[in-house]
Amino acid sequence: MCRGRVIVLSSLIYCLRLGNSDCTHNPEIANLFKSNRVEFEKMAVEWTQKYAAIAA
Repeated sequence: MCRGRVIVLSSLIYCLRLGNSDCTHNPEIANLFKSNRVEFEKMAVEWTQKYAAIAA
């Protein structure tokens, strides 16, 4: 039972870290993910701070 949970969690972490750029709602961002990972990561941090951060 525990081994199954580890496999599921490992798979989930893998998917969250790598994403699925072939199935997306925003092709422009998917293309950036594939072609310029550094710029994609920079944009992801900016958007997270802007749209997902809790205002103090």
